[in-house]
Amino acid sequence: MIFHFTIAMILIPLAVSAASRDLCEVQQRAKVVKNIPVPDGVNYFIRGAPSTEEVGFATTKGNFLLDTKNRNMMAVPGSIDPVLTPDGKVVSIPQFLYFDPQTKSYSTDSPGSFDGYVVEGDTVNQCKNGGCDIEPVKMTIEEFMTFYARDNISAGPLFYDQSVNNNYQSFGALKNQESSAAYRMLYESSNGLAIRDYQLDSNGKSFSPMGPVKTVCGGKKGFIPAINKTGDEYAAYDPENGVTQIFYIGKSGHECQLKDTIPGLVGKIDFSPNGKYLAYHVDHKQDRNDTKNVVRYADERNNIEAAIFDREAKLPMTIALSEKTNSYYPVFLNDNTVAYINSVISEYWQTKPSFAIQLVRLESVTTPNCSDCYSPYTNNGQLAATIGALRLKQCQKKPNYYYKNAISSFSHLKPSQCKELVNSCDSACLSEIRSSVNDVSSQGGLIVRGVPLSSRQPWNLESVSKVNTKELLSFCDAFSRANTESSKKSRTINRTKQ
Repeated sequence: MIFHFTIAMILIPLAVSAASRDLCEVQQRAKVVKNIPVPDGVNYFIRGAPSTEEVGFATTKGNFLLDTKNRNMMAVPGSIDPVLTPDGKVVSIPQFLYFDPQTKSYSTDSPGSFDGYVVEGDTVNQCKNGGCDIEPVKMTIEEFMTFYARDNISAGPLFYDQSVNNNYQSFGALKNQESSAAYRMLYESSNGLAIRDYQLDSNGKSFSPMGPVKTVCGGKKGFIPAINKTGDEYAAYDPENGVTQIFYIGKSGHECQLKDTIPGLVGKIDFSPNGKYLAYHVDHKQDRNDTKNVVRYADERNNIEAAIFDREAKLPMTIALSEKTNSYYPVFLNDNTVAYINSVISEYWQTKPSFAIQLVRLESVTTPNCSDCYSPYTNNGQLAATIGALRLKQCQKKPNYYYKNAISSFSHLKPSQCKELVNSCDSACLSEIRSSVNDVSSQGGLIVRGVPLSSRQPWNLESVSKVNTKELLSFCDAFSRANTESSKKSRTINRTKQ
């Protein structure tokens, strides 16, 4: 379909031929396992807490938290961006606070509600004898970031951060500092992207900064930023270069290493807890040069599909696609479950669309029936990785042929694509694959987190050197039969359940 072709155009190098694009696209669709109706007007984005599988979002009726496990929904303060920490213990909300001249403190209640004071514009005037003083008592209405204990929101904020008056915040969980929980918040500031670290005491009653606000990557500008679950990577759109970039900033927050690039403007990215996948959406009707065109309410002007990106295989996968609905702002609830906003396409101001939070399982977009294909110590494991390497060659300008990349590429292969991939690679092509595999396998000095990368899931060079087209085609036949039989069995089971 044309919609699926568009996502491939965005994320697959333009040098790839039209015929090759069919081999590069992931054609599976994730099965919706839960559909939860929510208030109309869900807007901007949702954020999830993997530890509790809750999501927070804003609507035309205010902010809400939704427990996706039991479908319970709870109203929370504010009107924008209720964002939970990854462990679900704290919820942050940008709020406008009023200075109460009676108590000389900030409050979410307007001082105009107190006798003797009236609010006029951005000032509070004190009234005496039927009239108001000319001089204002105090400037009021300031935007702060507020932090609430998730299980005791009614008690009011644990902390007002007067140093942070912006939104689009996101959180990563840092390693525990003795008995307390620690977090890193990323947000857009007027000085560029910024982070601040916080800690929650063991009783959950005290929340405080662990240091000052710090800019990241030298004050680099970025649009709709998001931090990963461990606080050491972030994603943001770079309007100057027209790409979405992922940077590693480390535990200190001072590093700045470019890790991944997605050639285009995509919806606010979310990282899987294990860091292997990215979730985002693509609007096919959006002007990609318009960085201010961020979806609030999706309507007939949009055509949006949710997708994930396999960071090892460098492959995009559409997980929600329909001509009648928009699916956007996906977030991970765990490594295997993604939630996103789904709304019926309609003319919003004439007929309100219905909104829902839908959940899908990622296991439904991977090839299920090839158990020994994922072990590097079996012949099938080597054959599967070789076919995955053929796909990397077809789909990437500068492919990385490490075993883990190749087998990840294979894991999203549809059986019908297997023979086509093999037939597209002649003897010279296969010889090039062998040579490339030999090159990466000899790079034992490359260390990732203290472990030589080539020793993690190694290629069997002797096995790869003997691989030929006939053997690969035979593997494809067996692979196809196994999945056909699995599909028939699944349909029989489903009919039985009904």
